[in-house]
Amino acid sequence: MKSFVIILTLVVASLALAFGQDHSPARADARMVMSTSEAVDLGRKVGRDLGINVAEHKRVTLNLLTTEDGKPMLPGYITLGIYRELELLSEVSINEKTGQLVDSENCVVYEYPDILYLQREYMKSTGVKPLTIEELSSEIGCESLKELKAPVSAPTKHK
Repeated sequence: MKSFVIILTLVVASLALAFGQDHSPARADARMVMSTSEAVDLGRKVGRDLGINVAEHKRVTLNLLTTEDGKPMLPGYITLGIYRELELLSEVSINEKTGQLVDSENCVVYEYPDILYLQREYMKSTGVKPLTIEELSSEIGCESLKELKAPVSAPTKHK
């Protein structure tokens, strides 16, 4: 009977792997690595979705935000500031485990269709489930978060 249980367990595990269903537990230290250029590209997508004309390179800039000693401004996140001239418009923070995008400056979570691919990619790679709105709020220091699901249709014009 014991051999039957072991064989059955191996068969089930093999079938799960064959059908792409990996049920291995998530590692607590699992993180995705993202290049600065990938983060900037993602920040530009968010900016466009917010209606910011990110093509105005002389007026709109994206900067990686770190502490004075070069550590992430928000631990566990890659954070970019989107500026128009010297005005901070948004702080796009990408969770290194879940790929969720939040803005600690404006207390919003971005759930635009054109950026949700990142969240799916991260969670598939790390095996981590998405954080709840309450967990995200707590991590980034906001009392609550507004969920943005639909992008602005056209860029806003600077007056």
